[in-house]
Amino acid sequence: MEVILKEDVVKLGSRGDVVKVADGYGRNYLLPRKLAIEASAANKAVIEQMKAAAVRRSAKEKTHGRVHRPYSAAQGCDHAFEGHH
Repeated sequence: MEVILKEDVVKLGSRGDVVKVADGYGRNYLLPRKLAIEASAANKAVIEQMKAAAVRRSAKEKTHGRVHRPYSAAQGCDHAFEGHH
């Protein structure tokens, strides 16, 4: 059976890889533990779209020279906590 790995699996492959495994290994180990999904045509298409989006995102970050970081209180929002002791 063919599966798409949702996580890195030692000696098998990395997240997003389409790998061929024994039916029992896929059905009894990988699928129940949510380590993989069946490699149907629809699932393969979704994975390809996600990979393409990741490549575009990576290229955009390299072009802009920055990585998006979530806002934190340490970035100058100290006044919001003044007077609340």
